[in-house]
Amino acid sequence: MQSIAVDMVPGGVPETVRISQYDKDMRQFEVRLLMDGADYPVPSGCVATGTKPDGCGFSCTCPISENTVLVTVSDQMSVLPGDIPCEITLFKAGGERIASANFSLRVEKAALASEDIISESDIPVFEKLVNQA
Repeated sequence: MQSIAVDMVPGGVPETVRISQYDKDMRQFEVRLLMDGADYPVPSGCVATGTKPDGCGFSCTCPISENTVLVTVSDQMSVLPGDIPCEITLFKAGGERIASANFSLRVEKAALASEDIISESDIPVFEKLVNQA
């Protein structure tokens, strides 16, 4: 599992998490939250947010353990290839919120589109070519 550290103070060089297009519910990554370089005690309740290359956003509720947020990649995060700016937004019960510095979700284009038809086998094609030769 990939782990990155992201500061709650915006700025700096964003870290990158790499995933594949169409990943869903099986890939996870950890985001360790810092405040000016020191561990940040995370309050309960957390949402990871970002914007896809088509301009649409996504959010997902993430479990927290001390200062680490566990993100499970959803189909909305991985549907379009490209670099997606993301942040961890923490919400408190009273409506207060704080967002982390950005990190990048790099979605690698799938070699096979999700709607492509999978052939059963190419062996008969090769056998036919051998017999014709």
